[in-house]
Amino acid sequence: MLRASASAAAVVATVAIAGSAGAQAPGASAGGVAPFSGVWDFRSVERPAERGTPFELRQTGPTISGCLGTARLQGTVNGSIARATGVDPTGRPVAVTLVADGDGTIRGEWSQDGRELSARTAVEDPAVESPCAEDLPRPAACGSVVFLNFDVDSATIRPESYLALSDLYNRLLAAWRVRVAIIGHTSTEGTEDYNLALSERRAQAVVDDLVGRGYDPSTISATGRGESEPLIPRDDTESARSINRRVEIDCQR
Repeated sequence: MLRASASAAAVVATVAIAGSAGAQAPGASAGGVAPFSGVWDFRSVERPAERGTPFELRQTGPTISGCLGTARLQGTVNGSIARATGVDPTGRPVAVTLVADGDGTIRGEWSQDGRELSARTAVEDPAVESPCAEDLPRPAACGSVVFLNFDVDSATIRPESYLALSDLYNRLLAAWRVRVAIIGHTSTEGTEDYNLALSERRAQAVVDDLVGRGYDPSTISATGRGESEPLIPRDDTESARSINRRVEIDCQR
């Protein structure tokens, strides 16, 4: 999950990668409304009448930040799908996947402390107050969470992720870091050797895209770790696998 040492110069950002086959709607509606901005009650699908967990997100372009209960979240929107990760005050990891339906409904799944995802619905409820105790700054590139979609079993970046890559490029330029290492991760499907190679190719694809946009190639590199560090160890659903497929952005001063 997200780990940073107060005494170290390195800051790590997680970038989750989902293998996607279908096109997605834009991250904002035709009227300019960000579908992943608001305050909701995040309720269990199995117990919809019961009070859930206060949930708030703020979307700026492809970037989201917010709070789920006491956990702080950061992530990225790819079309009608959003994914975010973070930690609660005790350091336990939290991961969320969300889908914005055409009728305004937001469905999701939530994992705490690496456990299996549970189905949730974001319900608008005037009685729910913002769970964020303070203003949320727009996530920096180093330390933030970014999600990209790749073709299945491929290092080809899908068009719906171009906006997220452009946003990442601009935030990296603003970070004023000297060295950036892109570290790839995969889900546990396939063999260890195949996944290691796939993680390396996807990390390199991110590097190539950023360099193509103008990032200094002498200050950025790619490597892969395959399936060895899953955020959700039991990734037997596509939602869980999409969280484990990621790259980390390690920024060094």
